Amino acid sequence: MGSLYRTLPQDAIAQGTSALYIINQLGASLGTAVVALLLQSQADAGSTQVQTFRGASWWVFAAAVAVLVSGWFLPGRAATAAVAEESAAVEASARS
Repeated sequence: MGSLYRTLPQDAIAQGTSALYIINQLGASLGTAVVALLLQSQADAGSTQVQTFRGASWWVFAAAVAVLVSGWFLPGRAATAAVAEESAAVEASARS
C-alpha cells in the first residue's frame, strides 16, 4: 500500500485509494470463498473437524508466505528516493 502512494502523482491519489479499496474488498471476499471451499471439500472427503481445519490452515499459511515472498519484489525505498531526488533537481533547475 505504501508503494502505491509513493509512486502515484499527487493528483491521482484519490483514484488510487478507490482502486486499492476495491481490490482489498474483492481479495477478502475471494479469500473467504476459497477457504470455505477448502473446508467444504475436506469435510465432504470424510475428514474430521480437526483435520479439516488443519488442512485449510496450511493452505492459508502457504498463501500468506507467497504474499510475503512477493513483497520482496515490490519497489523499494532506494529507487523511490532516487526518483524523488531527481525530480527535486529538475524542479530546482526549472526555478533557476
